Amino acid sequence: MNIMAETLVRDEIVCTFGTAADTRVNIRTSDPADSVTGEVVNTVMETAIAQNVLQDTNGNPETDALGAKRMRVTEEVLF
Repeated sequence: MNIMAETLVRDEIVCTFGTAADTRVNIRTSDPADSVTGEVVNTVMETAIAQNVLQDTNGNPETDALGAKRMRVTEEVLF
C-alpha cells in the first residue's frame, strides 16, 4: 500500500460567547480575510448578541462577547 501524508494549513477565527447560565459557546470561522480586525469581530459578536440569534445547547441566549482569537491550524493527514 502506498500511503502519502498530506499537510493542510488553514486560518480560523474563534469567537467565544458567554451566557447568563455561565456556559460558553465557541463559533469558528474558517479562512477569514486577512483584513478582518478585532474591532470588526467584536462588532459582529455584539450584533449577534443584540439580535438574540445565538444560544447554547440548553437554549440559554448568548449574553457576552468574551473574546476572539485568530488561529492557524495545521492538520497532517496520515492516511
